[in-house]
Amino acid sequence: MGVFQELKKRFGVRAPAASSGPLVSVIIPVYNVAEYVAECLDSLLGQQHRAIDVILVDDGSTDDSLKICRGYVKRHRQLRLVEQVNAGPGAARNAGAALARGEFLMFLDSDDRLPADALSRAVAAAEKHQAELVVAPLARFTSQRTWIPRWSAALHPRYEYFDSLEERPELLRNHYGPSKLYRRSLWQREHAAFREGVRYEDLPLSSQLLMGARGIVSLPEPIYQYREREDGSAAHQQIHTMRDLADRAQSWDAAVDLLTLRGSAAVRSAWLYTIYDTHVHFYLNSASIEQPHYWAALRQAITGLAVLGECTRPLTPAKRLALDLLADDRHQDYLRWWRAGVFDTDAQRYQVQDGRLRWLPAAELPADDVGGAVAVNALLPARVSLLNAAWSRDTLQVSGHHYLPGVVTENSTVQHRVELDNGVGVIVATARSTEPPVGPARDRGKRTFTADVPLAELSPGRYRLVVRTAIDGLELVDELGGAITWFSARVLPPARVGNLMALPRFQQCPAELEVISTRAWVSEVTAIGSELVLTLGGDHLSMVRLGGQQFVADDQGRLRLAWSALAQLSGPLTGVLADGSAVPLLAAGECDIDGPGVRVRPDAEAVLQVSHAPGVARAEVRFTSRQVTFAVQHQVQPGWQLKRVLLRARGRQVAAEPAGVGLWSVPLAAVGEGGYTLIAAFGRGSRTHKARVLAGARYLRALPEATECDGVRWRTLVAADGAIHLDARSEGNV
Repeated sequence: MGVFQELKKRFGVRAPAASSGPLVSVIIPVYNVAEYVAECLDSLLGQQHRAIDVILVDDGSTDDSLKICRGYVKRHRQLRLVEQVNAGPGAARNAGAALARGEFLMFLDSDDRLPADALSRAVAAAEKHQAELVVAPLARFTSQRTWIPRWSAALHPRYEYFDSLEERPELLRNHYGPSKLYRRSLWQREHAAFREGVRYEDLPLSSQLLMGARGIVSLPEPIYQYREREDGSAAHQQIHTMRDLADRAQSWDAAVDLLTLRGSAAVRSAWLYTIYDTHVHFYLNSASIEQPHYWAALRQAITGLAVLGECTRPLTPAKRLALDLLADDRHQDYLRWWRAGVFDTDAQRYQVQDGRLRWLPAAELPADDVGGAVAVNALLPARVSLLNAAWSRDTLQVSGHHYLPGVVTENSTVQHRVELDNGVGVIVATARSTEPPVGPARDRGKRTFTADVPLAELSPGRYRLVVRTAIDGLELVDELGGAITWFSARVLPPARVGNLMALPRFQQCPAELEVISTRAWVSEVTAIGSELVLTLGGDHLSMVRLGGQQFVADDQGRLRLAWSALAQLSGPLTGVLADGSAVPLLAAGECDIDGPGVRVRPDAEAVLQVSHAPGVARAEVRFTSRQVTFAVQHQVQPGWQLKRVLLRARGRQVAAEPAGVGLWSVPLAAVGEGGYTLIAAFGRGSRTHKARVLAGARYLRALPEATECDGVRWRTLVAADGAIHLDARSEGNV
């Protein structure tokens, strides 16, 4: 019996439908990655989008990589294998692309991996807009954790479509060949090919394809996970070598030739900003910068970029000063201040003086060198993010972080306001602001704010959430960013305000509240014995449809559904009005509830949804100075019981000990650094089933808990599906 048939028999789980749709050719160059290639291929074979054509190009591997690939090809008909003499990743990718037969192309390095929904999301976006290129943030991962770099998240803040790169030239910052889905017609029209025999073979090509694409979709969630090798063996970790610098300079030269022919002033400026703001400083901050020939080679490479004109975006004072010293060939001056920490990213400090931000260098610099690099208030857009949100009577409580990197706010007056702005009027709430009690030193300038936004004045429409900040006379206005991936604002359900329904759109940036008139809703969901009771409200609403069946409410507007009936059905609940018209059944109030193997919840579109879960458990998380305790509630099918609760990370797990009725605890000292998922293990006889534990309603209304133990900072996090994670980091790794 297959795994899904077994799960269906035990728990009523339905196997995911194999998706049809456009064929995606995935090209994977393989060279001496025996340790990683199986994980790469497993992530590809586990894609929700099943129409894949995988071309493995073994580039002369001398370890067991080829043997592993041959084994996978024998077992999976979607895989093809090409063997060639070692020629480098560029040549291997070109060889694979020449054999591709899919409507779309994607490149996957053999030590990296894809999220399970990567191809399905990317293909759906391309098909929706008939776009030729889909790009998304590049996530990184180690054996300990997965994260999205700040620059990557900021570059892709929301779902966006552009007719061409001219509408968003900043996308050139994402210059990696992987992490994108290409329509093969674009590849062929551009006569695309990776540079061969060099590193950074994809930088000019990515620029070429972004400029040539007819339709670009930018996704806010990653479709690619890039391995950060912990042994330092990855190509991008060799910046201290002259070969790496020479290859980088060649890639710049190739891109300059391309941009000279095809790039507009805005595109050239955006490309230059990537180089001047990031790439050059990889080398300026390398220990090899002390070597005169390394300095001279970097200076020569940068000099050639001047033909593209000016970079119109401002740089931070430290970066601007470093580039000026490089251009003027002042090697010894640069080294003196570099050793003093003047250019360290985490050491940059700013202070508000007379309503302006001023740079505070880490060492005293001559006035001629500081020059105009002191005033910077046009440079530092705040990083404003949404952490938690909750409905409280007639208010929306929102909490978030306002972060001006490096700004010293001690002895300053800092005030925040949160506003709902629909373009016609503004609803204002004064926020309470505090500095986080626990956090790394580099988070100086970060403050947590909480505001209760009144809802009585709402009218139909879309409201942007805006944060206004005043620091000693310096006024800042920022849109409230989308909810941070791991925090519970992403799972806030809708709420009813009179005859209106307020629908949170908090996964996008800026965060928005959509307000609509509604004719039908569910005001309450409760579990009573073997039944689920829904309290209905609205305009003559008396019947509900689910999975092709109809259910009738009683005279008091209550609908009773047996858990056993729900176990056979799934999908959105639809309300039927007296005139026979069907409307989405929106969920207002506490409508996220579990039964034996069934979960009823509001989904992202604010429709009440019934889904199935083999075992359902929810928990509240409580920290003391030495241990973490989980208060767990669970409902399972008859005969099953909760056996264990454990923390699971990649390659290891830590079991919690019973600490009372419904309580489980883990000593913090027994858990090493890393990211952990809270797991419940259910059992019936000799059978076991493990499921992720979801956050309880009270936890979702609270700010994320954090504590420190022996120099390790602990945080409780919530994924978009409500699963609980714990993150343990020493201050240097936060």
